Amino acid sequence: MSPPVTLKQIASRADVSEMTVSKVLSGRYQPTQRRAVARANRIREIAETLGYRPNAAAKAIRSGRFGAMALLMSVKPHRGALFQNMLFGIHDRLAEHDLKLTLARMTDEQLTDGVQLPKLLGEWCCDGMLVNYTDDVPSRMRDLINDHHLPAIWVNTLLEHDCVYMDDEQGALAGTQALIAAGHRRIAYVDYTHGPDKVDPHYSVAARLAGYEKAMSEAGLRQRIVKAPTGVLMPRAQRIAFSESWLSAPDRPTAVVAYGGEDVTTILYVAHGMGLKVPRDLSVISFGESCSSMFGPSVATMVLPTDQMGKRAVELLLEKVAMPDIMLPSLKLSLSFEPGQTIAPPMQDR
Repeated sequence: MSPPVTLKQIASRADVSEMTVSKVLSGRYQPTQRRAVARANRIREIAETLGYRPNAAAKAIRSGRFGAMALLMSVKPHRGALFQNMLFGIHDRLAEHDLKLTLARMTDEQLTDGVQLPKLLGEWCCDGMLVNYTDDVPSRMRDLINDHHLPAIWVNTLLEHDCVYMDDEQGALAGTQALIAAGHRRIAYVDYTHGPDKVDPHYSVAARLAGYEKAMSEAGLRQRIVKAPTGVLMPRAQRIAFSESWLSAPDRPTAVVAYGGEDVTTILYVAHGMGLKVPRDLSVISFGESCSSMFGPSVATMVLPTDQMGKRAVELLLEKVAMPDIMLPSLKLSLSFEPGQTIAPPMQDR
């Protein structure tokens, strides 16, 4: 590997002082006279020809900025889903501002340490952080971030300020209404992950159920809620047996609103094994980044705007870095409806 090109080498080639080269390449020198403009252009051309790259440390010292943002996560995967499109959105928006992304995974002990957390940005050489910690969030962690005025934006988390989240309640309302508009009256809501023992679950757990309940109530229909008996994801065999029991009932639902991917996958698998055709015998809608077609037809989906969530979070973080003491209003993003191929009128209406 060749040694880095120095300002001295560029100055020697351009026959100017190192001070002049430094001012031109840093953007501090903005000449107006024709000869000075030509000289500055020649310095930039020589720097490009030689392959000059600015010293990142020196640049950080001059600007007071590292030019990077941290994506803060727990070491426990269930504490924050890392959506692919959200990560792409974060990367792309940062790249537009010539900023880099650093991934920081930390334990709860580190995230609640009154000494370690406030020093995080300096140790990771970052100017601000996007907090992707959504379930069972330690209250002390939030307090430390607020008390020390750390420039942070929470993603996929519902807080009073400094966060970007998705309108899951409206999404569930719209999804349930789509099934009602298709003629369904026996509509179940299925969540095999979040039962009564779940402590501080993601806000979408209550929001999606509330949206379903609101749509059913407004239509004067009886609610059919199928949930896990405990606060953890039901084992696969138990999910299958449980699904078979309510799908084989005489007044079984003709349509289902599924909380997420694990739920809809199980329902489609069991329905296929029981000889139920989707959507002829059972209509299904779920939530996700895109329509899934694992079992044939693409599943009707309330699409999560994760790409926009990543991009908007970066935009808010840039504001926060510039003014760390302000509290930015929470930003709510709407879901969109992708009809897929799993919604049809119930059999008795055909």
